[in-house]
Amino acid sequence: EDDDMWYDAKAKKRSKKAGGAMFEIGEIVESYYEDDDMWYDAKAKKRSKKAGGAMFEIGEIVESYYEDDDMWYDAKVLKDLGSNSFSVAFTEDDSEQECKPGYIRKKMSEVDRDGPIEAGEWVNVYYEEEGRWYRGIVQTENSDGTVTLLWDEDGEEFTGKPEVMRKMVPKLRLDELSVGMKMEGTVKSYREFGMFVDVGAEREGLVHISQAAEVERPKGAAAFDVGERVSALYEEEDEWYPATVDKVNKDGTFTVTWDDSGEEDGPSTVEASNMKLLMPRFPVQIGHKVDVWVHRIEPARTSFERGQKRELPGRLGLSMFEGGRAPQARKKPADLSAFAEMDSSKFIEGEVVRIQDFGAFVRVKAPDGTEAEGLLLPGQIRDGFVENLEEEMSAGDKVKVRIARVDPRMR
Repeated sequence: EDDDMWYDAKAKKRSKKAGGAMFEIGEIVESYYEDDDMWYDAKAKKRSKKAGGAMFEIGEIVESYYEDDDMWYDAKVLKDLGSNSFSVAFTEDDSEQECKPGYIRKKMSEVDRDGPIEAGEWVNVYYEEEGRWYRGIVQTENSDGTVTLLWDEDGEEFTGKPEVMRKMVPKLRLDELSVGMKMEGTVKSYREFGMFVDVGAEREGLVHISQAAEVERPKGAAAFDVGERVSALYEEEDEWYPATVDKVNKDGTFTVTWDDSGEEDGPSTVEASNMKLLMPRFPVQIGHKVDVWVHRIEPARTSFERGQKRELPGRLGLSMFEGGRAPQARKKPADLSAFAEMDSSKFIEGEVVRIQDFGAFVRVKAPDGTEAEGLLLPGQIRDGFVENLEEEMSAGDKVKVRIARVDPRMR
């Protein structure tokens, strides 16, 4: 004003009221990390409640179950009634109700997705005895590191380790992720081509077998373990059938039970050379947590093919290797002579291992057991123009192909 002029200036933060907290929840601050002797940006979080304290604070906004509507609504905690029961008022109309354990939980959007599991949080639990996932609300954090919850389904108590539990929080959009990002996930299921992991995103991510850590077998271990699913040769018919390994025999053979065995058919003894795994071995069990890195992100998109509009969902690729890429080992040139001798007019079965813009790589096996990857170009897939390979096939798909050409210079 003294100069009657405008000048550049930097806006400063307004001082807090006397007696107020130094930082606000969610404020970006700088925090000192002693191991690195460095300061890093960090978000201020609410301090965890003391062990043995109330599950919710008076005035806290929670989610409360309203039985008449069979719905959960936001509500404000009015009074602690003891034994994890609370009196609340719904934020929509201020009507009040008493909530018993299992009918009140933390507001999902306020849950710290990366913090330890706390009382009041809604979780998804892998119940190993049944091989299924169930949901429940955590009631207590126990001194031995376990937590006790009430199942949503029947209200019964269950005590377990947090390692087999996953917090129910709002799903991350794929556009919130980036390649190379490290995330903690829970293994949900296995497939022949990889394992699906829940990292809290809108879609489960696929850890393709090429991006999974190798399972190290103990020295001297048998080729197969009891309980493993295999395909085995039934010599009487010279056909391969699915079976389960029942016993490892001292002579190196295996006793298996066929999937389609009749009442008169008993177990069979099979040589290891006449067996192969139906499912790859994975380093992490279903229901257990695993550190993964984002390997690939494909956003949802709209496709037009032959005049038809298709909505294609987004895809998330994950890796167990730091940074999202498997280490590239230097390999010796492969011996492709077995493929050069094959009849180029005959179709053989292959498996799609990965897809690039210029074609799909397919793993095939020669009659002598030699395996190699071959390139399948878009124009060799079907008649007509192929606009998008990923609309035609996916990693893990079984396809019929012919050996068109063998280049001995390929590695």
